[in-house]
Amino acid sequence: MALADSATPDWSTMVVQGPAEATGQRGRTWYEWSATTEAKVGNAL
Repeated sequence: MALADSATPDWSTMVVQGPAEATGQRGRTWYEWSATTEAKVGNAL
């Protein structure tokens, strides 16, 4: 979370992508998702 310090996520903007299929080193299949959201930065103290 790049803006986790003193920021609040705006969950209404969350976008989930996936699943993306990936093959691991041992040949197992994995499914990966990624999510992004905007954040509101609070006032500095």
